[in-house]
Amino acid sequence: MIEELRTAAEVVGIRVRRERLLRDVGYQVHSGLCRFQEQEILLLESGLSADVQIDLLVAALSKRDLAAVPLSDEVTRLLRPGQTG
Repeated sequence: MIEELRTAAEVVGIRVRRERLLRDVGYQVHSGLCRFQEQEILLLESGLSADVQIDLLVAALSKRDLAAVPLSDEVTRLLRPGQTG
């Protein structure tokens, strides 16, 4: 399911990066959607559970037009609660 969500994100123009987010004195990096120049990037901390990664991907995709993206029924239900697939 994570790979399907990652693929959907890439299709709609969100680059997904899963990596160890470094922390240092004075700042703390969190997973989430950001913009660098013209590119939207979803940073996922590599140590996050699958459930949290799915939640972050769903949040990033929830307001996107995914009509042209082929999705499984399970992922469609996650992205559009209350809608049957």
